[in-house]
Amino acid sequence: MKGTNCTFPLYTDPSQELYKALELARTLQLGNKKPEYIKQSMFLNAMSSVFDGIKSGSKAVKGGDWWQVGGEFLFVRDGDGWKVEWCHRMKMTRDHTEMAELRKVVGVTA
Repeated sequence: MKGTNCTFPLYTDPSQELYKALELARTLQLGNKKPEYIKQSMFLNAMSSVFDGIKSGSKAVKGGDWWQVGGEFLFVRDGDGWKVEWCHRMKMTRDHTEMAELRKVVGVTA
């Protein structure tokens, strides 16, 4: 992927039907606690976002619904379909599951 250097396929959902089906929240609330995965201060994080936005030019305002938050889901095969084995729905913008917890969920010990 040109913009992200990601080697995995990226999928988008402009209609937000998947967000609705997974019952994911919409909010701009940060929450009271800074998660472990955020290493920078709020000021440095904001400045980094501003500079990234300037670098991307007009693409900066085409990032989708700013209110939509996501979550983490573990889907497993169930016959011919899939089922949700584990999930965490974000309640705030800084509410991703911490890496230590995700490692436990998927069985990674390192």
